[in-house]
Amino acid sequence: MSSSTRLIFVVFDSADQYWLKHWAKAGDLPNFKRLGDASLHGEIENRPGVFTIATWFSLATGVEPTRHGFYSFSQYDPGTYRLTNIEAEKLHYQTLWQALDEQGKKCAVIDFPRMPLLKLQHGLQVIDWYPHDLSANGLASDPENVAIEIQKRYGSDPFEGHCDRFRLKSADDFKEFITIVEKRIQCKVEFAESLWRSSRFDTLTVGFGDAHCAGHQCWHLQHADHLRHDKILAHAVPDPIKQVYRALDTALGRLLDLADENTKIVVLANPGMEANYHSKIQAAELLERINESLPHGDHAVNTMSSQPMPELARKKSLSVPVGDTYFAIRANVIDRERYGILRMGMELDAYLQEITQEIMALHREDGLCVFDDVIRTSDTYHVDHQHNLPDLMFKSRRDLPSRVITSPLVGSATSNFTPHRSGDHNPLGAYWVYPAPNGVLKSDTVRDLDIGVTLCALFDTDIEDCDGNVIDQWLV
Repeated sequence: MSSSTRLIFVVFDSADQYWLKHWAKAGDLPNFKRLGDASLHGEIENRPGVFTIATWFSLATGVEPTRHGFYSFSQYDPGTYRLTNIEAEKLHYQTLWQALDEQGKKCAVIDFPRMPLLKLQHGLQVIDWYPHDLSANGLASDPENVAIEIQKRYGSDPFEGHCDRFRLKSADDFKEFITIVEKRIQCKVEFAESLWRSSRFDTLTVGFGDAHCAGHQCWHLQHADHLRHDKILAHAVPDPIKQVYRALDTALGRLLDLADENTKIVVLANPGMEANYHSKIQAAELLERINESLPHGDHAVNTMSSQPMPELARKKSLSVPVGDTYFAIRANVIDRERYGILRMGMELDAYLQEITQEIMALHREDGLCVFDDVIRTSDTYHVDHQHNLPDLMFKSRRDLPSRVITSPLVGSATSNFTPHRSGDHNPLGAYWVYPAPNGVLKSDTVRDLDIGVTLCALFDTDIEDCDGNVIDQWLV
């Protein structure tokens, strides 16, 4: 690419591509229509099973989650059998901005999801300003004076970095929520514009977490077919998701207007959003009962510690969090877990095969299976013996909620739990490259793993020790 190339990289975290395109076509989102009419565009293939968290680290580094180690906001520790919150600052792989920074490129990075402070030598970074949830401990920047200036100009985040903490009930609650979200979007795009115009940055990255917040909180009000839809409340607060997407559309228009003939703009809406129905609580209960019925692991060895075993260490496998889209299982393996009871090799393979059959046989009250697909990590990713991902991830059938689910082997489990989040993620993301290289508008699906690598290649730069490949069509 030319030495004068500049890049604006825009991330709409969890803005659903279907509704963006639908409302753009209907004329409600004119800037997304403008983008779509002049861009190379297609879908994003996110990291299977662990896309809600892992995709951001894989996108930024080009590294598989089995290597960078991040797959959920709260992760299982095979040494203690406890869940611990992830610490993004422990990311040890080079990001695209660090690779560009080493080549002397000036990068401005604002609220890219989940990123820690990267200590760029030639640019600046802001984290945890207006996120969906925090990467660290709140608004911070490098250099430090940027966060101080933001605080003076725009004040504190009314959500305090965690919009899910707010329990919206009344029409006034939802109206206030939307007003705050719209204000956050306006402030961020204003700041981004001022950076681009006042300093000669080579790249500007702007992440918006607001569609993520609205999707969790407001999905049931937007969609009349959602089982939690309240007609009276929806009449008082019409189209809340569309209202937020319109604010994002306005921000997009302002960012598109920054581009000159040397500027390329890459836009992501990733991942998607849908109704949040799942039966993970019942599945976890049935997993324990199924484990008791399977013969594997009865030798129950404990060779790695003389300390008393925690209760969870006595189980053949555990359910571990990866978001609500998947129900994930981690086997208790000798020499991998501190108190493992399943032998690596034939015994583990037999156990995983049998537990897969039993979990896939779980069915709802309407007779349909609870899960419609399964990912076995060792078949999907290149893994070593000590990887920390779940061994199995079962994709929930999410068309309807189910109070009772049944196992042919051990009977039924019941839960009346209703998730606070009425919307949750699906793995369907989208991208736009503007303007379209050579006028080509439609492209193939690309991997999240390849996006950061390709953005570096726009500047003839490589990310160190990565697994991703360059998307050649973006470089034309």
